Amino acid sequence: FHDHSIDLHFNQIVQSGQVNTDASKVVADRAAQETQAAQARYDQSKLVFMLAVLLGAIPMSIVMNLTLQRMGRGFRQARSAASAIAANDLTQGINPTGADEITELLTELRTMQANLRTLLGTVMRGAESISAASQQVAAGSVDLSGRTEQQASSLEETASATEQLTSSVGAN
Repeated sequence: FHDHSIDLHFNQIVQSGQVNTDASKVVADRAAQETQAAQARYDQSKLVFMLAVLLGAIPMSIVMNLTLQRMGRGFRQARSAASAIAANDLTQGINPTGADEITELLTELRTMQANLRTLLGTVMRGAESISAASQQVAAGSVDLSGRTEQQASSLEETASATEQLTSSVGAN
């Protein structure tokens, strides 16, 4: 007993398996192509990103380095000026350049230095005036002392003469 319908069914299954195998191959090939294309896009994107980072990081690093150098110079100049002022040296020149906060600080230090010079000049002139006045007072005191001594001497002479006159009048 051999049923042809079973052979027919078996042949259909075998043929459909062949079709499925061909379809799987096409799908697998297509998947491999898509994977390669995706990998290529990923590699390209990674390269673009790395270039963007490098091209952005290098100029940014240069700008940061220049900024740090400028700040260092400005702070050294400000520290030097403040140290000179603290050491009573108002002659050190302060020459701010630029338009940043450090320049503002240096400008304020220069203004403080100029105001201190003005104040010191005013105090010096006042001290000179006081010195001249005290010299005049001292000279006046010496003069007054001399005249007082002369008057005391004259008074002694007058007292002595008065005594002699009184003795003379008393003896007559």
